[in-house]
Amino acid sequence: MTVSTIPIIAAALLAIAGPAAAQLHQSDVILRAQDGRVQTGGFTSPDALVFPLRIYIGVFGDAGLPDRTTEPGFESVTGAFPGAAEVGVRLTAALRRWDGDDFLTIPDERMTVRKDAFTITTPPSDPVPPASGPALLLGMSDSPSGDFHEHPGYRLLAPATDGLYLLSGEVFVGTPGLAPSDTIFILFRQNFTNQAEIDEARAWIEANLIGGSCPTDWNHDGVVNSTDVSEFINSWFADQAAGTLIADFDGNGVVNSTDVSGFINAWFEAQVMGC
Repeated sequence: MTVSTIPIIAAALLAIAGPAAAQLHQSDVILRAQDGRVQTGGFTSPDALVFPLRIYIGVFGDAGLPDRTTEPGFESVTGAFPGAAEVGVRLTAALRRWDGDDFLTIPDERMTVRKDAFTITTPPSDPVPPASGPALLLGMSDSPSGDFHEHPGYRLLAPATDGLYLLSGEVFVGTPGLAPSDTIFILFRQNFTNQAEIDEARAWIEANLIGGSCPTDWNHDGVVNSTDVSEFINSWFADQAAGTLIADFDGNGVVNSTDVSGFINAWFEAQVMGC
């Protein structure tokens, strides 16, 4: 595909509308399959579902039980995975605590993650390699729809000091050829409400643990070129057939012509300005 053909394809798609998405829960880690791996997303506002997203918030005591919470849960977009696929999480680092400047401190506290009769505990030091960290099966995707929605229980162990804690892990799905997600980061508040500090902690995670990304590098090969456009359009048509949200570029929960125009505009901007 050449650059000159891109506006023609985009114009041809503008008259096509995509199906509405199923209702998803705003506090959950939203899951889908993208380019051969699990991808995580979430809501940045009530109407804005964004992919990729890797930082989430949990609040201990939110349901009246001190040092415990069941948020965030894990939920897939409709038809994201095959039916009866195992979905789980693997911890990739020791628990960290915000010291006012960074998340380099491994505290005395540890955290458990529990689902049904099974529990894993954050390791006392970072696993080497990260893939060797403790793993927990959250459940199976529904059959035959492939939908998934489960909430584990999180518990901060003694001394459970007030503050901000960082849990790092990846999501895996037992489907051949589907790699685990990039590391996700759950920022847990323990009797902590200082929003300025929370924002600073999120910014530190973005700058030091995630780094920059380019949304129009659709195939994640480090280059923004015509291949990304053709693969985005393939994803878009696949969504029309399956009712999925892979090409929901603007994150509004609907795959339609607006996603195509938004992607094309961002693609051209990346050609001129870089990404």
